[in-house]
Amino acid sequence: HGKNDDWNSLYYPGEAALGLLYLAEMEEQNNNMDKKTKWMSVATKALLYLERYRRTEELEDIEPDHWALLATAKLLPMLEEYYENN
Repeated sequence: HGKNDDWNSLYYPGEAALGLLYLAEMEEQNNNMDKKTKWMSVATKALLYLERYRRTEELEDIEPDHWALLATAKLLPMLEEYYENN
């Protein structure tokens, strides 16, 4: 037995990105904008990883990813607010 590199989770990156965005929201409530920006950046990188990983697949072959959709829906308004204020 050992590590199996043949298997990749379809959903973990999107789920992790969503969790990171919840952390960003918590940091905003604590007025820690530097950490909020950090978590938003890491979440963005996770979602961009999914995009790069799936880029070469045919659209109909890409499995629906509920977690990535939720994370994207949360991230886009946060990025819009960030760029309006900076």
